[in-house]
Amino acid sequence: MAWVAGLGLPAGAHDMALPDALRASSQDGRVRVLVGGDNRRCLLLKRQIGYKDNFEGALYCDAPVRLDEIVERPGAPAVVSITGDAEFEELYVRAGYGDRRFAVYFDLN
Repeated sequence: MAWVAGLGLPAGAHDMALPDALRASSQDGRVRVLVGGDNRRCLLLKRQIGYKDNFEGALYCDAPVRLDEIVERPGAPAVVSITGDAEFEELYVRAGYGDRRFAVYFDLN
């Protein structure tokens, strides 16, 4: 997060190569960054990428994910849905670690 914050990225979505020291954090050596209008930064690291671009990964935000961005569904995993980039709009929650860090996955089926 410190590396991304230091880049001063404008609002919007950015697909970036990780620096060498962080490259092992994702399977493809990349990170998806979403900078919101409120300057909140969220990072999506894809740790395992499978068929049809399904993935297991991690979501980190430098400010809390709002309650209205977490969709609870009876009998199904919760979904984090952060507007501004399609990759952040349907992240199934495998586990939550506070209000800023989540183990997530995407499964197109």
